[in-house]
Parts: sequence; structure tokens; C-alpha cells
Amino acid sequence: MGRADFAKIIGISVKSLEKMEMERQRVTEEVFLAIGNKFPDFAYWFLTGDTDACNGHISPEIYQLQIAKRQLQDK
Repeated sequence: MGRADFAKIIGISVKSLEKMEMERQRVTEEVFLAIGNKFPDFAYWFLTGDTDACNGHISPEIYQLQIAKRQLQDK
């Protein structure tokens, strides 16, 4: 997913997202909530940088690996 798609999903402009990434703009509570609501499996990782797969808290990278593993198993 690209930056523009992500910004659209969480309801902010690409410019605002870029400013937040460069730490020129604070991430608001509304943005944190939007990310958590739209991507609940990644919320813990997003806030802490850690994963807890046993409790369903994964990162986008782990999610992609899970998809790849399923695709290989289906072949």
C-alpha cells in the first residue's frame, strides 16, 4: 500500500502524513484512532514497534509472510 492510499484510508492528506513522518507535525489522537480502527491487527505494533503474535498483534511484514505461506500451501 502506498502513502496516498494509506492517507486516504485514515482520512488525512498525503501532505499531513508526510509532515508526520518527518516529525514536522504531531500525530493527533484522531489519527491514532483512525489507524487503530482501520488496521486493528497492526495497532499494537504501530504504537510500540513490537509484535505479540500469540495475541493477534502483528506487523505488516508478518501479515505479508502469512499470506505468502498460505499461497505456498495452496499450491
